[in-house]
Amino acid sequence: MLAVTDPPRHTAIKRQIIGCFTPATVAAMEPQIRLLARRMFVPGLDGQVFDLAAQTAVFPIAITALLMGIDPAHWHRLRTFAYVAIADQDPDVTSGRRDHALEWSHSEIFSYFAGELANKPAARADLIGAIANATVDGCPLSQQEMLFNSYSVLLGATVTTSHAANVAVLALAENPGADERWRATGCTDTLVEEVLRWSSPANHFLRHATRSIEIAGTTIRAGDPVTVWLGAANRDEEVFERPYDFDVNRDPRAHIAFGVGAHRCIGAPLARLALRVFAEETRDLVESFEIAGPVDHLASNFIAGIKRLPVRVRLKRNGATALAGLTPLNDDAGERGQRWERAITR
Repeated sequence: MLAVTDPPRHTAIKRQIIGCFTPATVAAMEPQIRLLARRMFVPGLDGQVFDLAAQTAVFPIAITALLMGIDPAHWHRLRTFAYVAIADQDPDVTSGRRDHALEWSHSEIFSYFAGELANKPAARADLIGAIANATVDGCPLSQQEMLFNSYSVLLGATVTTSHAANVAVLALAENPGADERWRATGCTDTLVEEVLRWSSPANHFLRHATRSIEIAGTTIRAGDPVTVWLGAANRDEEVFERPYDFDVNRDPRAHIAFGVGAHRCIGAPLARLALRVFAEETRDLVESFEIAGPVDHLASNFIAGIKRLPVRVRLKRNGATALAGLTPLNDDAGERGQRWERAITR
C-alpha cells in the first residue's frame, strides 16, 4: 500500500493516480457533493431529533463512490465493512463479535475490489482504472498491490471526513460565539482548516527514523519505529496559540491532519472540498443546531470519531424549500447502524 511504501516506489505509484485528485477533477465533482451534503439535513425537516452522525457516515463513501466508480447499491455495505476494519474495538460496530467481524470485513472488501478489478479495469476512467493501469519500471502492479491500494483509498476516505463534519457541528453548537463569528465573516476556508486541526480524525501514523536524533531529551536511533500522534501535534503550544480553543479565525496552516512529506494524504483536496461544501450548506440551510442527547464517540485507537450525534436543527425558510422532495442520505438513520452480519447477506 502507498501508506506503508516509501519512495521511490511510493512516488512512482502516487504520480500515476494523483490525476484523480487534481483541482480540476475535484472541482468537477462539486455539484454532486453539494447535493449529497444537502440530503444530510432532510431528517431535520420536521423539527424532530435525528442522528446527524448516521447521515455523515454515508457522506464520504458516496463521494468515494464518485471517485472510484462504485455502484450506489454497494455504498452501505462497503461503509459497514470499512468501519469494522478501523473500529473493531467498538461493540456497536462489530455486534460484540470482534474476531469474526474483522476477518469478514477484510474478506468482503478485498472480494469486492477483486471483482471490480476483474471487470475490464484498464478501460475505466476512475480511480480503480488508474490503479489498474499504474506501472513501476515498466511493470504493472501485482494483483495484491492493486487490491491493497483500493482498500487503502476506501478506508482513508470513508472513515475520516465524516468525523470532521461531526466535530464541526459539535464545536459550533458548543461555542455559539464561534458560530456567530463564522456566519458573520463567512470565513469558511479558515473554519475548515480549524476543524481539521481540532478533530484530527486520523489518530496516528508510524514511521521509522532514517537517522539518529535527540528530541526533547529523548534519543531516537536510526531504524527505531516512531508513532506520530496527530491530535497532540495539532495542539502543540509551541505552534498554536491557545491550542485548546476552537477558533474559527485562527490561521491554522501549520496543522498536520493530512500528514506531511511524501506520505501526505493524497485525498486532501477532495476532503477539503467536501468539508467546505458541507460548511456552506450548513450555513445556507440551517439557522441553528441543538445537541439533543448524549454524544457517543467511536471506540477506535486509529480514528478519533463520533458514532452518534443527536441534533435538532432550526432550518432557514429557504432551507426547508431547498430540502423539499429530497431523500435522506442515510435511510437507515433510525437504526443503530448496519450490522456487519446483515451486510454480508446483501
